[in-house]
Amino acid sequence: MKITITKLDYKKFYINNYFNDQTRLIRFLRRYLGPIMIVGGLYLYWEYEQDINVILIGLMIAFGAFYTIKPFLIINISKMQDETFTISFKDNKLQIQDRLKKGDVDLRQNQLVENEQYFFVKIATGQTLFFPKHMLNEKIREEFREHL
Repeated sequence: MKITITKLDYKKFYINNYFNDQTRLIRFLRRYLGPIMIVGGLYLYWEYEQDINVILIGLMIAFGAFYTIKPFLIINISKMQDETFTISFKDNKLQIQDRLKKGDVDLRQNQLVENEQYFFVKIATGQTLFFPKHMLNEKIREEFREHL
């Protein structure tokens, strides 16, 4: 089956993975730490400006703002390209053919995970391959589920 992953798909995947695919604590921190630091810094500035160093309050607000917009900066800075490839299954291996070469991913040695929107293959090297469910036909989705 031939699939084209666009820049928009990469961006959606990154944001989804950044905010949802972690432990409960990290998920909470990534969602709320930046705004909490901004509000906390502003509160300290308004209530205790004379008692606390304004530079520390400024750093707290700046870090909170950076932490809030960091995932959006990363997706806009990174150089992503549309990618078209063909996938198929053979002997517990996921075969991937792109424009340059063909490769096999052994699904017994690498972790296959499913969430609401994607199938992920977490490779031992630390990379993650993702496949949007809405782009896959029912046959390929069932083959992914068989290998979970």
